[in-house]
Amino acid sequence: MSLIKRLERMIANKFGITADLFHLFKLEAKLAGMTLPSFIIYLGLLIPVIISLWLSFMTLLGYFVYLSTQQPIFAVAAVFILNLLITILLLIGLKHRWQEMSFARTRDCLKKPETENESEPTEERTIAIHK
Repeated sequence: MSLIKRLERMIANKFGITADLFHLFKLEAKLAGMTLPSFIIYLGLLIPVIISLWLSFMTLLGYFVYLSTQQPIFAVAAVFILNLLITILLLIGLKHRWQEMSFARTRDCLKKPETENESEPTEERTIAIHK
């Protein structure tokens, strides 16, 4: 009889732990839902602040270039070229990240006609594809 009671307590304990974990997950999801709008608001406020900081930095840089050269066209051109170079570097990085996301190897594997012997084991063909 004590064995049956022990098994009953063990099963009840397991169900209790599962119910507690489910309750914990619900509370975590509720907490995440409460903090998400404030995160989006702060992110929305951060973007204009970063833009204004960049504009201020470029204005100061142009001013210092103007003070050192006394040529306003050269100052504007220097700031423009700097921004152009940074934009090109960011676009190259973005292109690289986009290509990493495009699953090129997967598409290559799907494009190639299967010329291998069908009697070959699947594991060996899988290894050959990933090489």
